[in-house]
This record gives sequence, C-alpha cells and structure tokens, in this order.
Amino acid sequence: MPNPAGLGLPNVASYTDLGDGTIRDNITCLIWQKGNLTVGTTNTFTFADAQTACAASTVAGRTWRTATRVELTSIIDFSKTSGVAINTTYFTALSGYTWTATPWVVSQIATKPQDAWMVNFADGLTSNGAAQSGAYYTRCVTNGDGTTTSPPVIPPNLYATVATGEIQDNYTGLIWQQADSVSTLAQADATTYCANLGLNGHTWRLPSVHEIATLVDDNPAITKEIGRAHV
Repeated sequence: MPNPAGLGLPNVASYTDLGDGTIRDNITCLIWQKGNLTVGTTNTFTFADAQTACAASTVAGRTWRTATRVELTSIIDFSKTSGVAINTTYFTALSGYTWTATPWVVSQIATKPQDAWMVNFADGLTSNGAAQSGAYYTRCVTNGDGTTTSPPVIPPNLYATVATGEIQDNYTGLIWQQADSVSTLAQADATTYCANLGLNGHTWRLPSVHEIATLVDDNPAITKEIGRAHV
C-alpha cells in the first residue's frame, strides 16, 4: 500500500501519467482513470449504475471496473491539509463522495438496508456508507497486469504463519503481529508499544491507515441474523 511522503514509511506513493487519460500507481500497479467517470453530461451514478458505467468505459482501450474499498482508499492522500484529498499533480477530481465496489456486509441480508462503502475525497474519510440508490461520483480502475478479473484474484492462502506470533499477508506482503495490545492505547503509546515489541527480534511499527485498512474483511458470510433479548 502506498504511504504519504515525509512520514518515514516504506512504499512512498508514486504515480506515472501514461498520457492517455490514465494514471499508473507504481506501488500497487493498479491503473486508474485520471478523472471521475462522466457519461455524457452525467457524473453521478447509483451503486449499480457505477458498476455498469465503468464496465462500459473504453478509455485508453482498457477494460475497467469500479474500485474496491481498499483500492480506492489507497489513492487518498492523507498528507493533504487543504483541498481535495488526492494527488492533484496526477489526478483530477471532483471533491466529494465516490462509490467503491464494496457493499456493506449486512446488505447480504435482503431485509437490511442495501448500502455500500464510499470514500469522501473532500476530507479523506473512508468510513462512509450510503444507500445504493443514491447518486455519487465514481472512479474506474483496472488491473496493471492487463487481466480483467474484478476484483483482482486474492491468493487462496491469503494469510500464512511465518514465525511464532507473526502472520504474513500474501496479497500485500506485509507481516503483522498475530495478537494485539490487549488493552486500548493512545496513538503515542501505540507507537511506543510497536517500537518496543521486539517480537522474534524484528523491528515493528504502527501501520499507516492505508496498511491497516487491508486487514478488514469486507464481506464475511452472514448466514443468519442474531437477535438480542432485552430483560
């Protein structure tokens, strides 16, 4: 996952303008449309229409899709203190709510609200959701390897134990502490906790918001609703 410059973190965000209306993320290798999707005079779409419109897009002769929550989060520029929360040297953006391809997990249940995740590029918030019937911006993405799988294939062995107490994410290559801190910590204390962890003699750090976003399971199966009795 790309990280903002100046924080001393690995994988500093880097982009290449391919000169055909598309931008390559040099860290994730995803290729993005430079601007928000517009069809005719329409630049906002329902959740379903966003998927259809991206699939129908012919920009640069590529096959496009709507980005997942993690993918869209990856191009937020959290270092911005004003203006749109994206690298405007490369991307053009309308400042506002933008659909992801990721429904809310509870929307698996037909009787629950049919919502989906979105990103707000006005302020960089990623914890937004809206009814799928709403009309919002969308930005299309494609796989850098030229495949059309939507979304990209996740390794069947997504996680692997690489040492006692250590788990590797085979999709991102990041290695995580298997346990957590047990108790809650202030951010400064969390930074110290990770720096002093010393697990297996390795050097640890607090993850960036881009990195920790990859651990969320967006779509665990829901087999039944669980009620709560009040007494």
